[in-house]
Order: sequence, then C-alpha cells, then structure tokens
Amino acid sequence: MNKDSFLKEIKKQFLFLDKEELEDVLNDYAEHFAMGLEAGRTEEEIAASLGDPKTLSKQYLAEFRLEQAKNKATPGNIARALLAVVALGLFNVIVMLGPIMAIFSIFLALFIIALALLGSGIAMMIFALPLFTGMATGAVFLTGVAIAALGVIFLVLAWGGTKLFGSLLIRYIQKNIDIIKD
Repeated sequence: MNKDSFLKEIKKQFLFLDKEELEDVLNDYAEHFAMGLEAGRTEEEIAASLGDPKTLSKQYLAEFRLEQAKNKATPGNIARALLAVVALGLFNVIVMLGPIMAIFSIFLALFIIALALLGSGIAMMIFALPLFTGMATGAVFLTGVAIAALGVIFLVLAWGGTKLFGSLLIRYIQKNIDIIKD
C-alpha cells in the first residue's frame, strides 16, 4: 500500500472524528511517511510498519472512548468504551462480555431488591397505623422500618459496588488497549 492509498483508507476508517481531528490524524500519518522517505524507506514499507488502517481506527476509537469513560464515568461512557475494546478482537468478546454481563445482572438485581425492600418497608410503615391497633401497630411499624433500612443498605452496597466495578472495568480496558498496542 502506498502513501495515497494508506491516507485514503485512514480517512475512510476515521469517519467518527470531527473534521479538525481527522486532519490532525492525516497530518500525523503524512509526517510518518515524510520521515520514513527521508530515512530511505519505501512508501510500502512505511505503510506496513504503521499497520492496517482499520485496526488503527479501532484502537484510536477504543482509546478515545476510554478517555471519555475516565473523564466522566457514566454507565453510557463505560459501555461505549467496552464496546470499542470488544470491537478490537474476538478474544475480548469471549473473555470479557460474558462475565461483565453476569456482573451487570447481579448489580441490576441488587438495585431491584433494594428498591423493593425500601418500598415495602415504607408501605408497611404507612399502612401499619390505620390498619392495626395496639401492639400490632408498633410491631408492624418497626418491621417496616427494619425492612426499609435493609433496602437502604442494599441500595448503598449496590451503588458502591457499581462504582467500584466501573472503575475496575476502566482499568481493565486500559490494560487491554495497552496489550493490543504492543
């Protein structure tokens, strides 16, 4: 592949960039060719040493998405970073996606359980007063308080676990990108 076809392919593969960033990437690769030609290498040798434009664009996108996730660790940004890394290879799909979906499902279940406990505890406290009399009212009310407190504990644990999992996932994605680069 010569310089022109390499840069044309880069332009085609890096469509996700805005115009200014795309020009910077094209200029960087053009500079690689200029330096390589000065060193006596052919355009084909330079293109081969730079790598496949499709793979380069996937790596660049994965790094870009990872930076977004590091700067703002929202579930959407983490998911986009994960998908960009998964696109880098079949190994990532097999190794990463199954366990990540399982862990995601566990945290989703924890949130649902927490909200159910919290809601049922509050409902018990509200309905205990008019429906029961005497000691039963106090027992039902305190049971409602205990169940609501358990719901809050589950909610805090699920939230903390989700944040921890997100930060660990970002680290794993970064290490994966570093391994693929080498």
